[in-house]
Parts: sequence; structure tokens; C-alpha cells
Amino acid sequence: MKEIVKSLPLLVKFNLKIIFAGKFIWFVLASLFFYMLFMITRVYQGEEVTTKLVYSLMFIPSFLLIFYPSAYGIQNDHDNRILEILFGIPNYRYKVWLLRLFMSYVASFILLIVFSVIAYFLLLPFNIMEMAGQSFFVLFFVGNMAFWISTMTHSGSGTSILIIVMFILCSILSEVQGIKDSQWDLFINPYEVNQRINPMVWHNRLITNRIIITLVSLVTITLGILNLQRREKFM
Repeated sequence: MKEIVKSLPLLVKFNLKIIFAGKFIWFVLASLFFYMLFMITRVYQGEEVTTKLVYSLMFIPSFLLIFYPSAYGIQNDHDNRILEILFGIPNYRYKVWLLRLFMSYVASFILLIVFSVIAYFLLLPFNIMEMAGQSFFVLFFVGNMAFWISTMTHSGSGTSILIIVMFILCSILSEVQGIKDSQWDLFINPYEVNQRINPMVWHNRLITNRIIITLVSLVTITLGILNLQRREKFM
């Protein structure tokens, strides 16, 4: 047990280096930079400072940390000749990829907490853990969706294009009457105050939305892992 505890920091450091191609610190700094830039810009433009604004600021910066390992992981393994090694060990590739995704999500969630703390002290007080948790739902969805698509395209660039197209379509559909602020809206803002809807109805709608996002996320990561069984498609 002691040996496992001692080797854990080295294991984490090694996998983070592989996941982010040795540029983990740059991804973190870039995320913080864009987060502060968006925050200063929105406040400078005179936008009302609310929890709704803080939630909207979370998206793009946090995606920088989760999108790269999810979308480019397969391609990086192939380019570095690691993919052949993983497929040479039965079932080992599943454990490796699940570990990598888990570490990416943990790092991303910690960053969301950092973002929340910054907004808490610079903008307004709110529940930090709740804000980070609400923001994590969509991040979890995007990470798993990108991983699944990458197992089909085997290309980080191809995955990026498809994810961008998907987000554009979701953004357009989110403005369509009947989908906007519904349980199907990927961009629903849990902190948006809607005077036309009963608070209890809004609460139930939000819970349904989070359940749908979680289920779809679990389905996509399962499909991605199943795709990894097709060794001939990757070699």
C-alpha cells in the first residue's frame, strides 16, 4: 500500500505529461488567461454581475483543459507509437483511457473551483462548489463526446471540426422556441431567472436536463470504449 501511495504522484505526473503532450501548465495558464479576459471584458461592457454571468464565463476556458486530451489522445498515441503497445496488452487500453479521462476531469474540476473562487472574490459571493458542479455537467458531456468521436475519426483535427459543428447546431437550436430553456437545451443556464416559469417547474426541468446530459455522456464514453475493441481500425 505504501509503495502505491509513493508511486501515485509519479503516475499522475507521467500521465498528465502524456495527456497534454508535455504542455499541461500552458493549458492551465491559457485557460486562466481567457477566463480573466472574458471576465474583464464583460464587466467593462457594463453587463450586470450575476451568478448567471459567472456561469457563462466558465465554458470556453474550462473546455481548453478537457478538449485536447479527449479529442487528440488517440492521434497522439498513434503518432508516438503508443497505440500499438496499448493494443498489444488485452484490455489494458481501456484502463489507460479511463484513467486518462478521469485525471482530465479531476484537473478540469479543480480548475472550475479555481475559476469560481476568483469570481467569488472579484465579482460577487455565491456557492462555489455548486457553481463548479453545475459547470462540470456540460464539460463532462463535451469530453466524452469528443472521446467517442475521436475513436471513429482517429484524428484530433477531424474531431475538433465535428465538435465545433455540433456546438454551432446546439447553439442555433437553443434559440428555437420550444427547445430554449427546455430539458433538451445543452446551454441551459441554471442561474437564469425566468419570471414566466414557476420555480418548482424550473427546478424539475433543470434536474431532468442534468440527468439527460449525464446519461448521454455515459453512453458516449461506453461507445468510445467499445470502438477501441476494433483493433484493425486503429492499426
